[in-house]
Formats: sequence, structure tokens, C-alpha cells
Amino acid sequence: MGYFVLVLTIAVCLCIAVMVVKKPMITLHPLKYKGRMVQVESFWAVALTIPVILLAVGAITPRMALAGVMSDEGMNPIKILVLFMSMCFISVMLDKAGFFEYCALKVMSLSNKGQRHLFVMFYTVVAVLTVFTSNDIIILTFTPFIYYFSKNAGINPIPYIVAEFVAANTWSLVLIIGNPTNIYIASSMGITFIEYVKVMALPGVAAGLSSFFMLLLIFRKSLKLPLREGVVGKPELKDKTMAMISLTDLALCVVVLTIGSYIHLEMWLISLAFALLLLVAFVMIDLYRKKRGELIHKGQYVNLKDVFNGLPYTVIPFLLSMFIAVLALDRHAITHMFSDRLFSITDSSISVGLLFGFASALSSNVINNIPMSVLFTSILNNGTAGAYQSVAVYATIIGSNIGAFFSPIGALAGVMLMKILKDKENNFTALTFIKYCAPVAVVSLIASVVVLVLVI
Repeated sequence: MGYFVLVLTIAVCLCIAVMVVKKPMITLHPLKYKGRMVQVESFWAVALTIPVILLAVGAITPRMALAGVMSDEGMNPIKILVLFMSMCFISVMLDKAGFFEYCALKVMSLSNKGQRHLFVMFYTVVAVLTVFTSNDIIILTFTPFIYYFSKNAGINPIPYIVAEFVAANTWSLVLIIGNPTNIYIASSMGITFIEYVKVMALPGVAAGLSSFFMLLLIFRKSLKLPLREGVVGKPELKDKTMAMISLTDLALCVVVLTIGSYIHLEMWLISLAFALLLLVAFVMIDLYRKKRGELIHKGQYVNLKDVFNGLPYTVIPFLLSMFIAVLALDRHAITHMFSDRLFSITDSSISVGLLFGFASALSSNVINNIPMSVLFTSILNNGTAGAYQSVAVYATIIGSNIGAFFSPIGALAGVMLMKILKDKENNFTALTFIKYCAPVAVVSLIASVVVLVLVI
């Protein structure tokens, strides 16, 4: 039964990888909503087949699945999802208030100083925002601006698209909240916010800086070309009040997450509290505006419905489905087998770091980085690597982030990027993605793992 579970999981994950490239949306005939056909994203719809089949054949029982999902141990997907969705709520509120749009326009308004200066400033802003928000939100917000700006400025958009994606998936290493895979692996292994920062800050910086210099080298000729002046409008916040409140809420949340590591407050409770605090603040501001009789025109202020619509709900069934698959693999000792074999072929901290870094990065491009994180967490929990265990855990986190730019299917951020560009009829293909991003991924992964070993 164990090998059946393994083959089923691999087969479905490969199917997901093909679907996100060939058919990202599935139309549910003849279902309609408001006169339109209902469509769902294929990656999570296909993933749901795993728990359905596993439960049907008895590879795992409903009681076991429920017990695993509701476990009080570190690997609790409900707590991890609460943490992730809470941080996304704060990030989406910032986005709908126009904060990311403002930052993008502010950077692009510096275009009169030349492409190289613009490129450096653009990369820096994406890097800083990614550290404190979410790489997925950055990709969704900045990509359309890059497309339109490049078109109006008469320049090649590829350097900026690649820089955005690389920055969003390297600097996301610095804080635990930068990527859902960070949250899942670290939380599952019992790593606190401050413990994570102490170890991953320098490897994250190493990944970010090495990738930045690689990008400057790769695009040195393109960045020498001139661009048109005056192609960007005046940067303005859509809802200044909510932008400032959301930014303050995020800053305080990061501070309390840091303090919470010392007073044993769980991260999911802290993030949930600040998400609810922001929600209450929004409701109060909204009531005040209505009481004053302000005319809220469409698009003038943040709309709470838009914020909730902007949350990545599809991650929930996707993560839970993969978690149940790993529970079944664990029950039938498959993860034990992988763990024994991986740890048995390494004899030093650097070899452990490189093995788990590259193994997790490459596995992400077979089964996507979220299911990879679920699988490798189970492998790590079953491992007996002694002093090398910590290196293996953090190297896996590095691989889950940097693996995103080995190919477009390495992470949901890559899938979203390709979909946005396809909708804009841009000729940025999967081969173009791999051509520019994969070499950067190799260099930044090695650099970050080497620094990780030195830190630990």
C-alpha cells in the first residue's frame, strides 16, 4: 500500500504541474454563477483527488486524517493556515489601499536617471517589501506595472520581470512571514520567529545580493539602453488613511512576533490578533466616513469585499490535500525510507546543506514548493542527523524559496507570473524564464547554503 500511496502522490503532483502550464483553469459545466460559467483553478482541484482516493482505498482513515489536521504538535496545518491567511489579509489591505502601487510608481518615476539606476531602485524596493509582506502579493501587484511601464518607456521588460521574481523569492528568506513555505516548515519544526531570524537573516541577504549581482551581469547590455522620459503619472495613495493604518499594523505585528518568541506566544495567535485588529480599525474608519456623509466613489477607498476576494483561499484545499497525502506516506513508512537514504549519503554540514537545498529546490519543480515543503517536513521529522539536522531544515527552507525560479512551476508565484504575462500577450515564455532565472538560482542557492553553514 505504501508504494501505491507514493505513486499516486507523484502522479497527481505531475498532473498538477502539467495542468498549471497547459490548463490553469477548469470550467465546471453546466454550473453557472450570475450568468457565467463557473471556473476553478486546476492546481487545487486536481490535488483534491489525492485525499479522496486515499480515503476510498483505506490508505488512511477519516479519523487519522482529522487527528493529523487537528494535532497539537508543531505540524498543525490549521494553525499554519491561520498564520498565513492573517498575514495575507494585512498585505492585501495594503495592496487595496494602493501602497504597493504607490511604491511601484514612485520607483518608476526615477526613470529619468537611466535604466541602471531604475533597475537598482526597483530591485531594492521589491526586496524590502517582500521581506515584510508576501512574495505572492508582490508578484500580483508589480507585474502589471512592469508590463505597462516597459511598453510606454520603449524598453525590454524582461530584466525587470526577472528582477521582480528573483527578488521576491530570495529576500523572502529573511523573515518567516516572507513565504508560506517558510511558515509551514519552520512552524512544523518548532522554530520561533526570532530563532528563524537569527539563522536565516544572513543566508537571506547572501541569496539576495548574489542574485542581484548575477542579474546585473546578465542584463548589463540591456540596462545601458535609453528610455523615454515622462512616462509615469504622479504616485498617489488610493486610501492614505488605511494605507498608514495597515502599515502600522504590519510593523507592530512584526515587533510582537519577535517579542512573542521570548514569551512563548504562538505566531498564529499573534498574526490573527493583528489581522482582526486591522479589520476592526477598517470597520471603525468606514463607519466614521459614512457618518460624515462622505461620498465614497467606486475605487476611491478600500472596499472590504475586495480585500476578502483578494485572499488566496485556494491554498487551503491545496495544502490540506498534500498534508493528508504525507500523513498516508508517513503511516506506510515511505517518508522514513526517504529520510534514512538522504541522511545516509552525507557526512558533513556543507554536504547536508547542499543536498537538502538542491533536493528541495529541484523537487519543487516536480511537485511545486508547497507539497514539497509538506513532504520534506515529514522527512526531516523522521531524520536522525544529529548536529546536521538544523542545517537540513534551513537548507530545505532555502530550496523552497529559490527553487521557485528554476522553472515557472516551482511555485504558485511562477504560475501567477506566467498567467499575468500571458493575459497581457507578452512573449515571456517558460523557456525565457528558465534561461534567465535558473543560472541565478544555482548561484544564489549555493551562496545562501554556504553562509547558512557558517552561521550554524
